[in-house]
Amino acid sequence: MPKELRIEAGEVHPKFWEKTVKEAFKNDPLRIIIELIKNSADSYTRLEKDGKAKSPFQIFVRIFCKKKSPPYIEVRDNAGGMNSDKLREALKYGTQTSMGEDVEAITSAEKGIGLKDAMMALEDNWLITIQDGLINERSKHPDFKTGVGKEDEKVGEEEREKLEISDNGTVVMGKLPDYFRERKFETICERLQEHFLMRKLLEYPNYKIYVIDGKSKARKLLEYKSPKVEKQILRKPFKINYNGDDYLMVLTINKSKDELLQGKPYGKSGLLFFYGKYSVVDFSWCRFDRDLSFSKFFGELQMGIQEIIRDPDEILVDEKRRGLDPEHPFNKLLFNKVNGILKEIQEEEETSKYSIDKSIKKEIIKEVNRMYKDVKGKGPPPERQFPIEPETFAFYPVYISMMEYEPKTSFLIVNSSVVSDKLEIFLSSTNPDIIVKKPIIKIDKDTIDDEFIVKPIELYSEKAKSKGEVIATSNQIGN
Repeated sequence: MPKELRIEAGEVHPKFWEKTVKEAFKNDPLRIIIELIKNSADSYTRLEKDGKAKSPFQIFVRIFCKKKSPPYIEVRDNAGGMNSDKLREALKYGTQTSMGEDVEAITSAEKGIGLKDAMMALEDNWLITIQDGLINERSKHPDFKTGVGKEDEKVGEEEREKLEISDNGTVVMGKLPDYFRERKFETICERLQEHFLMRKLLEYPNYKIYVIDGKSKARKLLEYKSPKVEKQILRKPFKINYNGDDYLMVLTINKSKDELLQGKPYGKSGLLFFYGKYSVVDFSWCRFDRDLSFSKFFGELQMGIQEIIRDPDEILVDEKRRGLDPEHPFNKLLFNKVNGILKEIQEEEETSKYSIDKSIKKEIIKEVNRMYKDVKGKGPPPERQFPIEPETFAFYPVYISMMEYEPKTSFLIVNSSVVSDKLEIFLSSTNPDIIVKKPIIKIDKDTIDDEFIVKPIELYSEKAKSKGEVIATSNQIGN
């Protein structure tokens, strides 16, 4: 329990948190857990940069699920921990660098949601951190008051064992808010694996994130499986010139065989915008979001924006943390470039739908020639049998389904007894989008050698979902 409550000078107004971060969490509650995981990953990143730790790095998320109330969580790492001064800065709302770290270290929380935000979203939150044998405890309230527990006290072995922190490290705990709707351990694990903000971190082999069921003690290693690549469409580096400086971008786009779910936070069809090793800032197709022509595509854009991220006057992510701010001048330049590339891909894909590869064309011609030789060499094809014998004439089949650009053939069965001399039958469609290639059928009595005459009717449409009827009439016989 906190011994006292403190208010740090210089913090922004609490209403700012309510209108921005709290709203962001309500729209995507899983981010509370994700931000705590990424905070632990950032702690390892700083240690590795300083040469004080080597991978693999482990992060543990313990979840206590209940049927009728939100889960209670604990997120633990064995990274560097924090002393009281660093902890005070970490929980002070409005500081330029959230952890007081070396500004050269690029971490995922900069210009986004971080440790203090996630803690304030947790009910009865509590942070315990150990560094160099000293333990510190804090809580953070939505009114920005900081609760202080133990402060720079020596930690005993019994307490270390209870916290599962043998050297240095941090654990954050608390109850998730009411708007966190998930109640099943398996579902939460699945959601964490699929969330776009977790993908680069889960793909990076240096980090192992384990989720533990608080009741059964079952442990699951989180893994993200990217869609299977059928074809790499492009891998293209380019630069964005902004305020006189060039920023390198690397765009990769792949195509899958299958249709993919689109959109945030769990869709797989989209473009993952990230910087550093795992810091994801958006997942979008820019102006082609939700465009079905990209439903089989997925990719990523690695952004060399470290200089902009460090600049306190440049805020690329919108204030409600939904993604890259489309009104920021840098993002405008970036989106225009990406949209141009995506437009070219879309046009190429549309063209390829109605073109045939040369090798495929050769195979088709070869097969047609083979069929022609078979038919010609063996005499006339076997007589076609139809299960109808009309008194005058009739279509078979009566109903037929069509796809755009795909020719279809129906048949008109004519009773030869109605042909007196030369019979003309006129074909028309009730829908002008359905085209009858030969609208007039002519039958000469002298050429008849069977009881029923079969005439193929070729149909065609360039528009999808065209519906209508084909009507056959004759002035000599009637409809």
